[in-house]
Amino acid sequence: MKFPRNLLVVISTGFPLSIVESWTPSNRTPQSSSTIATETGACSTADDVSPPQEILPPVSVVTILNGGSTLQSLPAGYVTSFPHLVMTRDGSDFKMSDIPTGGGGGFVNPHSFTDLWIPDSMDPPPAMRLALSALVKDGQLRCVLPGIDSFVTTAGGTTWHNWGLNSVPLASEWLDYAYVPLDQLRISAYARGPSPDGPGADIDPATWKPLLEGLSVERALGSLFSVLSDPPPEIAAADGGFRLLTIPLPETSFESVENGGVVRVYLSEYPEPRKLLDLKSGEACGGGFLEVAVRVVASGTDSNYLPDAYRPLFAK
Repeated sequence: MKFPRNLLVVISTGFPLSIVESWTPSNRTPQSSSTIATETGACSTADDVSPPQEILPPVSVVTILNGGSTLQSLPAGYVTSFPHLVMTRDGSDFKMSDIPTGGGGGFVNPHSFTDLWIPDSMDPPPAMRLALSALVKDGQLRCVLPGIDSFVTTAGGTTWHNWGLNSVPLASEWLDYAYVPLDQLRISAYARGPSPDGPGADIDPATWKPLLEGLSVERALGSLFSVLSDPPPEIAAADGGFRLLTIPLPETSFESVENGGVVRVYLSEYPEPRKLLDLKSGEACGGGFLEVAVRVVASGTDSNYLPDAYRPLFAK
């Protein structure tokens, strides 16, 4: 399938210079337990988990690659403020669902580059599936990146993507749309349990188990370009702002990973993605990369500080 290039606005001139930072490995340093978020949200803090918890290197910038070398970077805090939409097929049309990202309605910002918090005893439990995500500006594609579509569908049929802090994973390494062979991109995902030697220990690559390997994202890209050829108002607003768009991949659902475990997702044309597991957390893999540690936390159902926006979800 041939993908159009006429939607491109060259990324090297698209980002305001005031938000572009150079990236070096020194931008990523091991995170101490004292830096784990403890602000009030629909989920409680990470203090409620039992096994030794993985502490992944914090992400201070999102790296944007042009097929292997660093092109640009964006401050991670800025990226988490982007409006975020989930695109699903509704018959012959596409449905856009907004993920509340804070700033209104009583919701907290759910984005996280390092953690995925699962509320304890949530009924029904959250569902997970792999996704292709994209960065869009004024209805035009800028970047593609691997994603995880995490959501809860209640008995009444309402789907929640934001169930509190650290409920929407984000990739830390993105691919510039202009520089990658889109028709060769494949998505692969792996998971492992908590390290038996505790946080920060070296990991044997053999402990990673494949969730899915080498899946083409061509169909999702086709849907993306179909929508961008006549973008709806949600993503076409000429307000100078960026938007994240997530397209779930069909038949890629997976069960929630063991408490204390880690999930990695790669988006790359590299023919042997399993070899990328030899890299340590924080090492550039030359492709799109997402890594989160899964943590089971108290749901906050009985908390006096539960924001009203989440009460329909956590109501007993």
